[in-house]
Amino acid sequence: MLDLPSDSLTLWAVSNHYSSTPDARVGQRTEQANYGAAIINAISAGDPNARIVYGGDLNVYPRPDDPIAMSDADTPSDQLGALYDDAGMHDLWENLAAEAPSAAYSYTFQGQAQTLDHLFVNNNLYGDLVQMRAAHVDAGWPADFPDDGPRGVSDHDPQVARFHSKATLTVNDVSVVEGGPGTTTPAVFTATLSRPLSQNAVICAATIGLTAVDGADYKGLAQCQTLVAGTTTITYTVQVKGDNRREADETFALLVLAVPFVRLVDPVAIGTIVNDD
Repeated sequence: MLDLPSDSLTLWAVSNHYSSTPDARVGQRTEQANYGAAIINAISAGDPNARIVYGGDLNVYPRPDDPIAMSDADTPSDQLGALYDDAGMHDLWENLAAEAPSAAYSYTFQGQAQTLDHLFVNNNLYGDLVQMRAAHVDAGWPADFPDDGPRGVSDHDPQVARFHSKATLTVNDVSVVEGGPGTTTPAVFTATLSRPLSQNAVICAATIGLTAVDGADYKGLAQCQTLVAGTTTITYTVQVKGDNRREADETFALLVLAVPFVRLVDPVAIGTIVNDD
């Protein structure tokens, strides 16, 4: 069996079950959300690259919450506001509602499909989101009559989110002015990872001529470098050769490749040599 190198990351998962009763305990649930936001912010302060998921049966509807009001002044109560605003979290129910609106529920009460279960993720983890769904194994199977009993193992559906586990790599396009005869101008490309790796990684880059010609318009590059663990960027410099010919702008490509535990999202950059003659 081939033992390929791998990378690891730390995922913080916080689960809670908020107090129930929609027309009561509003203050208690609000404080529970405030406490959750404080935990999230403490984690982020200690590790700006942390990936955090916070969820559970929070017994609150997504924004705007609270269809039940005791007066005109208490709706919406925004009980989860601290998670949205203070902690800057994304409620993945919004992704579910956008992609599969007919399936955006997790609980059925007296024939009404509702959402009381949530998965909140921070920006770092949200960037890796593949898909959000609710596994309708419980709420979609209510009792047919009072003596039937629930057919699922619970009265709530599990919330299921899939994420990419690999750090992603992109490389930026670059434009440089050509310059005169006998001069060279550096075109500096930056390859960027979506998060720091836990170990060193070899990142290689090579130029490919498009309308620009290797040797005449630029000096070709084929280079491998080590991206140090804990960092996210590495640069590659291509020397552009100047001349005094009147010509259209010319282009070449830089292709970047990486170790298997890095996912290539945008590994091709275009270098544009801007004519100034």
